[in-house]
Amino acid sequence: MPVVQDPPITLEMADLLRREEGSRRREVPPRVLAAILELRQQAERERLIRPAFAFEAHPVVEISEERLVLDGGVILDGRMLVTRFRAARQILALVGTIGGALEQRSMECYEAQDPFRALLLDGIGNAAIDALSREMCRAASAFAAAEDLRASGPLAPGIHGIPLADQPLLLRLAGAERIGVRLSSGLMMEPVKSISMVIGIGAEVETWDKAQACSWCALKTRCDYRVSAPASVS
Repeated sequence: MPVVQDPPITLEMADLLRREEGSRRREVPPRVLAAILELRQQAERERLIRPAFAFEAHPVVEISEERLVLDGGVILDGRMLVTRFRAARQILALVGTIGGALEQRSMECYEAQDPFRALLLDGIGNAAIDALSREMCRAASAFAAAEDLRASGPLAPGIHGIPLADQPLLLRLAGAERIGVRLSSGLMMEPVKSISMVIGIGAEVETWDKAQACSWCALKTRCDYRVSAPASVS
């Protein structure tokens, strides 16, 4: 089971600002922008972001209308899985985290009556998760290419038609305990700034980008974090 510690991730301004601009793309005030840049430098200097991810491949042995059956009789439910992974030979289960240090610093800001910095730190953590997600997808593509196959886009539990109740199974399939990720009784990952996903591997699997995945989400009309496809030019 591969584990990647400290993968190279870059906090892109587009990710940082998307959460401040919101779905209406409002302008970010200079004071807020300056604080974001300051806190990003602080997070990098103090190593508040410590990314890691784990993943494992599982052969697909059967696909029905409502579920995927993996080697060993493991069942993943969900019509979206079946639709998007119909051509998959394997399923990659992946779990990543940036650790708990940034979350702890955000909580300390709240306790110090500084909600402004606490919220900005939380946004920086979300941007780091976006960057880690991209790195996890790159790792999946490299894994597939090594077998002369290709990787699909990612699907996430609780968002893309995968029942949140499957989260414990997915974390077990990925070996999440090896990077210190666990589940609360409410199926929330701990550390909070963690992410899980599944990716299909095969010769003819469907691929998609973040904007396409956001367009499938039930929250697409009201989510400030969504990524939109670039406008076409006529």
